[in-house]
Amino acid sequence: RVVDSIQLVIIAAGPFYGGGEMFKSTRLDVRTVSNQPNDHFMARSSLKEDPLSRYEPTYLLVPFYITPGGQGWYMDEAASLTVRFDDEGNSMNVSVPGDRIRVFSMADENPKKVLETYTGLIGRQPPLPEWAFGVWVNLLEGMESVYEKAALLKEWDIPASAIWLFDLDDPATSTGWTNWSRGYYGNIRTLTDSLHQMGFKIMVWICPFVSPDCDVYRYLEKQKMLLRDPDGQTAIVRWWNGASGLLDLTNETTVLWFKARLDYLQTEYGV
Repeated sequence: RVVDSIQLVIIAAGPFYGGGEMFKSTRLDVRTVSNQPNDHFMARSSLKEDPLSRYEPTYLLVPFYITPGGQGWYMDEAASLTVRFDDEGNSMNVSVPGDRIRVFSMADENPKKVLETYTGLIGRQPPLPEWAFGVWVNLLEGMESVYEKAALLKEWDIPASAIWLFDLDDPATSTGWTNWSRGYYGNIRTLTDSLHQMGFKIMVWICPFVSPDCDVYRYLEKQKMLLRDPDGQTAIVRWWNGASGLLDLTNETTVLWFKARLDYLQTEYGV
């Protein structure tokens, strides 16, 4: 290793956009972003300044940045990099804790052309179905509440295409969050079938975390399908919902198991 870190300064006329899914502004001028997923809940305790004032943890990282003038940059780096944008929107400072980074710089007549170059580099997803571009509504607090609010969406002619449910609670299978669940859901397939008949698609929220106090965790740990720390022990990762094991998705066996769980969700519960 030649150096311990790299500082890359890019001078360009902003404003700057990109970096992935954020909690606050889409315009990045004045802000500092990271390519590591982290909620504000965890960030507040580790930062001296208010994270909502300047520092913006990335919820779903995409280390790609673009300007309306037709310039773009893709940081092909999984390490923890930090990008700081100056107050005037004239430059970005990239900090990488390592001795190398691969950066793709793009320039074209407009942002659309830059996006074509970027997606040509990383790959383009298949066309999304029409409903994916509609209104997604988050409905919570049990079956009766969901039915009532779904009926109101229809009555008020709100063009919602999908209903998002995520407060189902089943600790035995590491499903759901007790602090959000406020109602009884009953038979989930009955619920989803009824909502389908009303014309809605059903969405759920998934994550790679597994609660240590359930049978699923014990099975995955025994099969060595959870992420391990440098000492070879199962890593316990803190996030806003507590401390959990993390699926090791570099392990092909884990990937196949996770895919099977997702397939089961679709076939069994109609999501």
